[in-house]
Amino acid sequence: MRALNVLEPSALVRVTEHIRDIIDYIKQIDTNGMAYETSSGVYFDVRAFSKKFAYGKLKTKDRVRSANAEAPVGREEGQQERIGVDVVGMDEKKDLRDFVLW
Repeated sequence: MRALNVLEPSALVRVTEHIRDIIDYIKQIDTNGMAYETSSGVYFDVRAFSKKFAYGKLKTKDRVRSANAEAPVGREEGQQERIGVDVVGMDEKKDLRDFVLW
């Protein structure tokens, strides 16, 4: 770290010490209607979030709405072939931007 001129961390936290907190947080996201389950995991629902909030730090809510209306981002036939990999559960995602929570 010193060779990179980076300060040493002031605390070391292990994720295994916070599993219950993470599960509770994901449950709250689901309760708020912004998560869904697939055979491969639990995903954050970007479209559900975008209905209430702006998604993306540099976008305003109006720009997000107009971008979604003009060019919706979602699953398309042949999506896995285009990205060149076989991703488990990719065909179950509601939107390409959705990301796994668990």
